[in-house]
Amino acid sequence: DKGFSSTTGAFSHTISSLNSNTIYYVRAYVTNTNGTIYGNEVSFTTSTGVPAISTEAATSVTSTTAILNGTVNSLGGSPITSHGFCWNTVGAPGITDSKIDKGACSTTGVIDYNLSNLTPNTEYYIRAYATNGSGTSYGSETNFTTTTGLAAVVTQVATSISSTTATINGSISSLGDTPVTSHGFYWNITGSPTSADS
Repeated sequence: DKGFSSTTGAFSHTISSLNSNTIYYVRAYVTNTNGTIYGNEVSFTTSTGVPAISTEAATSVTSTTAILNGTVNSLGGSPITSHGFCWNTVGAPGITDSKIDKGACSTTGVIDYNLSNLTPNTEYYIRAYATNGSGTSYGSETNFTTTTGLAAVVTQVATSISSTTATINGSISSLGDTPVTSHGFYWNITGSPTSADS
């Protein structure tokens, strides 16, 4: 009840202690000595109260590491008590899977984590998550595949071929996860040359 009014015009009131994810119906009213009149009915739905979080693509992926990225977009209806990333190799990861809990959170913004000890050449599914008193919410699922960690090389066409000489050519297309310690060529006259050949 807003009490006595001697003027026309807008009025408002903030209500609290509402239930989350609930439809409420409202009608303004005015009373004078002639009776009470109600305004038209409007409705609104309170938010779920859970935090809003998003998952972005992993970056700097190697054979055993990756940087996980996300954003806390909204704290929801109560303080965030834990947030971070969860992952697995089968899809739809949740907080019962592998996870990193970055703890409580009091502000919105970017979050990241340097994940390590991954298996080479493996697909991982990740989701950012945030939990408050209303529950846990997840960002959309993203995935990445760790590299093999190996360097890559392409053998190219031989050039300057004569009866007793040839120039053999190659190109390193990836250095892999560690420095290349040697590179060169193997050759033979039977096919599929390896380190056992010239």
